[in-house]
Amino acid sequence: MALADPVKNLQEVLICSICLDYFKDPVILKCGHNFCRGCIAKCSEESRACPECRQPFQGEEFQLNRYLRSVVEITKKMSFQGTKGLTGETGRECEEHKEALKLFCEVDQTLICLVCRESRAHKAHSVAPIAEAAKDYKDQIQSRLEILKEGREEILAWKAAGETEVEEQLKKTDTERQKTVAEFKQLHQFLEEQERLLLAQLEDLDKEIVKSRDEYVAELSKEIASLGDLISEMEEKCRQPVSEFLQVR
Repeated sequence: MALADPVKNLQEVLICSICLDYFKDPVILKCGHNFCRGCIAKCSEESRACPECRQPFQGEEFQLNRYLRSVVEITKKMSFQGTKGLTGETGRECEEHKEALKLFCEVDQTLICLVCRESRAHKAHSVAPIAEAAKDYKDQIQSRLEILKEGREEILAWKAAGETEVEEQLKKTDTERQKTVAEFKQLHQFLEEQERLLLAQLEDLDKEIVKSRDEYVAELSKEIASLGDLISEMEEKCRQPVSEFLQVR
């Protein structure tokens, strides 16, 4: 039978990447990676990032993955020593007694023959016919399979909800980005208009100042010219002889 290979492959995906052992009380992060609760809690003391993808997370984001825990439990039960007998490594005969392997020892988790059943090694153990034991395990697997399928659907729904939430957040940030760009564009336009108005007012003020200065200078120039004429006249008067100086015109 080809039971061992699927079990081995299943075991490999049920190993925590931190402790390299079966998941213990597994939790799933928002990024979708699973870890033992104790392992990720210890890691989070040093870094708040997923050890697999480095995506940041918060401690309250730990969510128990009870379906993965169920897979671990059933896989441990499936990985018993008796799988060696089922894979053809010993055939259908007991290597020690050369008898047909008809029973399954539930304690040692291995296939035994009728002689083994009466031996000291297995006499006190609980045993069952191979067909009955196989049916029990098959029923357990089928029962767990239904639970796992439901768990997968729930996880897929949780993943979809998480992706939808991220998309909504991205839409919100994009809306805020566009709003910010529009507001600053409007502000820039307002400031540019205010700048033009202020510069125009300053230019008009410069013209008024220059006009007032020119008028003032012109008025002063007229006063200076008038005073110059009067000074010249008085200087000329002072240079006249005494006899003329006192003459009244």
